[in-house]
Amino acid sequence: MEIVKKYKLPYDNGLHLEGQIEAITEEGFDKPNWFCIRVVYPKSERRKSDIEIGGNLNNYRELKMGAENFENADSMLRNWCVEESFKFSEIDLN
Repeated sequence: MEIVKKYKLPYDNGLHLEGQIEAITEEGFDKPNWFCIRVVYPKSERRKSDIEIGGNLNNYRELKMGAENFENADSMLRNWCVEESFKFSEIDLN
């Protein structure tokens, strides 16, 4: 799995969540054939790794299932952010 896109989702006094789209290449394929979506509390001084949000906040489980192509996964994540009233911005992966 490789993270191909990240979004910053501010939510409280300088804190933010991170939306991530991961490309998955299943056995027998030469290129990614599925794109998973995760929303996490990002790694920080207090957290040694990302921690995925819990529960089913406005159909989060459905969002996590992802999509067959990047465009659909990106659209799903953006729509979910709008439904949850998250203002979001892209994070440069470089």
